[in-house]
Amino acid sequence: MVNGQDITKIILYICSTAVIIFSVKSCELTADVIEACQRACSDLGNRLVEVSIHNCECTGGTMTGTQTTDDIWVIPGK
Repeated sequence: MVNGQDITKIILYICSTAVIIFSVKSCELTADVIEACQRACSDLGNRLVEVSIHNCECTGGTMTGTQTTDDIWVIPGK
């Protein structure tokens, strides 16, 4: 027989599963984000080094030949 505690556990498991699925789905890196990072780096005269779901890393050469790094934050489109 199913009691109140069992129903509560089932609801908790279902909600936990839904939260995990939605959080994993929202962490996907899309082509739109990569293109936005490439445009941002090229607008600054730099080249794209690394893209994540949270930021873009651009690196461009300076007059001395050393590398500088600028983090450019990108908000993924909906």
